[in-house]
Amino acid sequence: MILVTGGTGLVGSHLLFRLAEMGVSVRASYRSADRKAHVLQIFSIYSTSAEQLFSSIEWVKADLTDPSCTEALLAGVDEVFHCAAQVSFHADDKQRLLTDNPLMTRYLVNEALAQNVKAFHHMSSVATLGWPPEEQKDKLLDESSVWKDDPDQSVYAQSKYLAELEVWRAREEGLNASIVNPGIILGPGFGDEGSSSIFGLVRRGFSFFTAGANGFVDVRDVVAALLTLSSSTEAPHNGRFILISENMAYKELFTLIARSMGLPPPHRAARTWMTHAIRI
Repeated sequence: MILVTGGTGLVGSHLLFRLAEMGVSVRASYRSADRKAHVLQIFSIYSTSAEQLFSSIEWVKADLTDPSCTEALLAGVDEVFHCAAQVSFHADDKQRLLTDNPLMTRYLVNEALAQNVKAFHHMSSVATLGWPPEEQKDKLLDESSVWKDDPDQSVYAQSKYLAELEVWRAREEGLNASIVNPGIILGPGFGDEGSSSIFGLVRRGFSFFTAGANGFVDVRDVVAALLTLSSSTEAPHNGRFILISENMAYKELFTLIARSMGLPPPHRAARTWMTHAIRI
C-alpha cells in the first residue's frame, strides 16, 4: 500500500493518476471533500477511464496536524509520498505555516518509524536551500547548498525548512527517507492556484512581468522523479534531489505562456509593490 498525503494538490493529484494507472494499491489523504472532484478533472485530462482510476483510490479525510489521525492513516502502508503542505504568502498565515508544516511532517515520520514503513519521500521546495552567499551570488544552488537565516526568506520557505529537519532527524533514526526540492512547479488543472496562477494571470490579460528569473519544472517531471525514487530499493546516499527543468527569466516565461494562448505578451516591468501583490 502506498500513501499519498495532499492528494488533492497539484503534485498529489498527478502522482495519484500515475499510481492508479500503474494499478498499485494507493491511499490518499485530503482535507476538503469538494477538492476530490477537482482531482477527477485532472484524471480526465489524461484518460478516458478517469472515473474507474479515481474509484480505485482509498480516500481518507485527515487532519495531519492531529496525531490521532496518523496511526490509522499509515496502517498497512509500505511507502509514503508526503505532498501535503500549507501554502500561503499572506502575513496573517505566518504562525499557521510555521506550526503546521513541521508538525504534520513530524507526526508522519514518527509514525512511519513506528510502523516500519519501507520508504518515505518528502516533497519540499528549492526555497529551503536558501540563497548563495553574497560573494557567490552568481553560483547556482545544488544539493550541497545549505539554509542560512535571511529576512528575505518567505515564511513558506522557513516552514518547509523546519519540516525538512524532521525528515533528516528521522533518517538518523533509521527511516529510509528522501527529499525532493522542486523549483516552481507548473502543470495543467490548477490555473488559478499556487504556482499555476501564472497561467491565470496571463489569461486575464495581465500586462506586467516581474523582474528576475527562477527555476521551473513540469509537474509530470516531478512525478516521474518521485516514481524513480520509489523504484529504488535502497535509501539515497545523500537523501536530497533538486528538481528543475530549466532556469528562465519571468519575462521569457510569461511571453511563452501568452503566445501559446494567442495573447499579447506582458510588456511592462512590475514595480516592487506589485511583485508582492501578485506573489505566488
